[in-house]
Amino acid sequence: MLATVVGILCYRVYVVLDPPPIEEGPMLSPPKPRLPGPDEDREGLDLPELPPPRPPMDVPGAYVALYKRNPLTTSSDKPTQSAGKQGQEDYGIKLLKISQARGRWRAQLQTQTTKQWYEENEPFEKFELQEIDPEEETVVVYSEEHGRRITLKIQ
Repeated sequence: MLATVVGILCYRVYVVLDPPPIEEGPMLSPPKPRLPGPDEDREGLDLPELPPPRPPMDVPGAYVALYKRNPLTTSSDKPTQSAGKQGQEDYGIKLLKISQARGRWRAQLQTQTTKQWYEENEPFEKFELQEIDPEEETVVVYSEEHGRRITLKIQ
């Protein structure tokens, strides 16, 4: 066994000291400094076709609930009042105050779980505050649960 290992080691040393001759292959062209653009000639370069243009990213809808939904909360499907006209309480949100802080308008909203200040275009829970109108003391909130815009007024 030792003689076999010594024989293989000697052969490997011989190959390192006296390597076999290198075979000459076909001549390769040097690489191009850059690839041709979409308007330039691409024939004869064996390049794949250009990919299609990227689709537009302005997909409608509010998808905040897909990644911000709390899995530990539940909501009931029972109606809170009659099926007629719905008020602020039906959506589970109330507008308490509107004020200006650091040059930006903010609205204090109360939901079933929290009471906090929010700025325009700020998502929270199942809603998104879209517009604040301090002159009329109203805000427009988008409800992801109901799929509609709700106008709230200070009571």
